[in-house]
Amino acid sequence: MNGNVSAEGITLDLKAMNEIGVIGFQLFQVGAGIPKSPVNFGSSKHLQLLQHVVKEADQLGLELVMHNCPGWSLSGGLCSLS
Repeated sequence: MNGNVSAEGITLDLKAMNEIGVIGFQLFQVGAGIPKSPVNFGSSKHLQLLQHVVKEADQLGLELVMHNCPGWSLSGGLCSLS
């Protein structure tokens, strides 16, 4: 959510998902229209938080899949009408 993330928030979200029976989730980096926070995509803090997500998901037995890029920048193609 455009860097608006914390280790504590990740843990709480994943535990809540696990408690209601969610068995997995997709990690998708997106920031369009969301106020920016200090955690920049690809920064050391961002990478630490990604490691935290993986650890927490593993401990809870949640399946984790990740999108291939930030936002939609590499997930589609370009179309030219000319």
